[in-house]
Amino acid sequence: MNSIATIMKGAILCTCLVLGGIAANKHHDVELNETIPIESNISKETSVMTSLVSHQPDKQEEPVFFDIPLSHDLQGYIFSYCKENDMDPRIVISIIKKESKYDASVIGDDGNSFGLMQVQPQWHQERMNNLGCDDLLDSYQNVTVGMDYLKDLYSTGEPIEWVLMAYNGGPSYAYDNMSNNIVSDYSKEILAYCDVLDMLKKKFEGVKYE
Repeated sequence: MNSIATIMKGAILCTCLVLGGIAANKHHDVELNETIPIESNISKETSVMTSLVSHQPDKQEEPVFFDIPLSHDLQGYIFSYCKENDMDPRIVISIIKKESKYDASVIGDDGNSFGLMQVQPQWHQERMNNLGCDDLLDSYQNVTVGMDYLKDLYSTGEPIEWVLMAYNGGPSYAYDNMSNNIVSDYSKEILAYCDVLDMLKKKFEGVKYE
């Protein structure tokens, strides 16, 4: 009997030790599981901070304008329009130089051509109405109408020489010249001045445009 009791006591003791170990391990597992999300969150926060540091924007370069008597705001407007419509802004500015010498108040062709790009209402009144432009002596309205016309000419896919001759004398005039292998002096002057503009680029500190 004593030996049986001893054996039973030993079995009970072993069972308690085993159960205690399991309970201890379970408690340990819970603690480990509880620490995992904390470590994960720290890792995520570190990753985010590293990402923010590594993706800090570079210092913005100062914008480049042409050193000409047109305001930076107006040049910026021309640059943005040309970028949006896949046009060369030097062409627009060269036309302005040729047509008006940068003088927004010029009225030429016996009172038929107005402003910076010497727009003629007799040919572009419908365009002006569609664009909401009624004052061609306003620099922004004038170049809006002129650039819109240029955009149409560009869209034909004709060479730039044709585009410039058409702007100056109309599409029929341009086609006649091209069919005879003629490039007008007007077109040549515009293209030549584009090269001059490349030498007139200048960075202006603190000036920005959209």
